[in-house]
Amino acid sequence: MAHFLATTILLAVALLSVDAGRLNKRQVGFVGGFSPAKVDDADVLKIADFATTAVSANMNSTPVKLLKIVKAETQVVSGTNYKLNLELSGANSEVIPCEVVVFDQPWTKTQKLIRSSCTPKRKTTKRQVGGSVTGGYSPVDVNDAKVKEIASFASSAISANTNSGPVTLTKVVKAESQVVAGINFKLTLELNGAEGAILCEVIVFDQSWTQTRKLSESKCFPAKNALVKVGKSART
Repeated sequence: MAHFLATTILLAVALLSVDAGRLNKRQVGFVGGFSPAKVDDADVLKIADFATTAVSANMNSTPVKLLKIVKAETQVVSGTNYKLNLELSGANSEVIPCEVVVFDQPWTKTQKLIRSSCTPKRKTTKRQVGGSVTGGYSPVDVNDAKVKEIASFASSAISANTNSGPVTLTKVVKAESQVVAGINFKLTLELNGAEGAILCEVIVFDQSWTQTRKLSESKCFPAKNALVKVGKSART
């Protein structure tokens, strides 16, 4: 009987040791690794903005601005580590690639730049001529819900700034977006005003985590003028 009990106890201890070993392996693997994250995620954009400000404060040159989030990864610790590859804009329009790690702990409101590595590089003429601009615009579906929301906002802003009466949105002709410290939406809109149809090219800056939205640029002209230009180009 005593021999049976001893054998049972030893077997139970062995099983517990195996389970503990498996658990430790899982824990080490979970804590130690970074996982990919979306570069347009609201939290990632917020962390990128913080990192840009921190890097700017640590530099002896002029302040830098965020151009593009190239890559984003997260690691769950007692909070979250964000590893980001950023492209910043410095003095003389130089492009500064930076790899940063930011620790974020929301429940204690702790946020700090743990590590940063930046190497300035200058834009080349070849890249500028080719039109491949860092932090450039990418096409977006004109039927996207966010695009429609931004288009409606832009139409209201244009109405408020025009002296010829209110305008209404007829159609979103073209839409593009650019990830910065937030998102720039570049839209071509067809509006209807007191003097007929007009086309407007607008840029709206949207920063969801600070609830900031503003019309950065707008250029409007009668739609018939656009048709005349197209007709002339076709005959050339």
